Amino acid sequence: RYFTERYPHGRMSKGEFVELLSAVGGTQTFWIDIYRQMPLDSTGFLEFEHFAMFLNFFQSSEFNAQKLELLFRMVDINNDGNLEVDEVAGLLSALSAPSDLTQKLLEYTKSPP
Repeated sequence: RYFTERYPHGRMSKGEFVELLSAVGGTQTFWIDIYRQMPLDSTGFLEFEHFAMFLNFFQSSEFNAQKLELLFRMVDINNDGNLEVDEVAGLLSALSAPSDLTQKLLEYTKSPP
């Protein structure tokens, strides 16, 4: 419900995505890089369906080959097929902030600034 109230067109911009997620943990640079890896619509916006899948990815503790591949692509910011030190550092920084990203987002959306 929060998503549809805050984003009535059913999609969010890069700035909105970064603002929302950096409010619950991780650096803005990390979330900008993650946004670039997301499946965007033809105008560069992230649709609710893909945002929900993104949240589900982090909520579930089950890892399989598909999730590991997606995580690798999200971390491999320069898309060279290798993980660089700064790419892994960005992931570790984001992961060390919120232990449960979905729960943090739910708390944030109940009382946004």
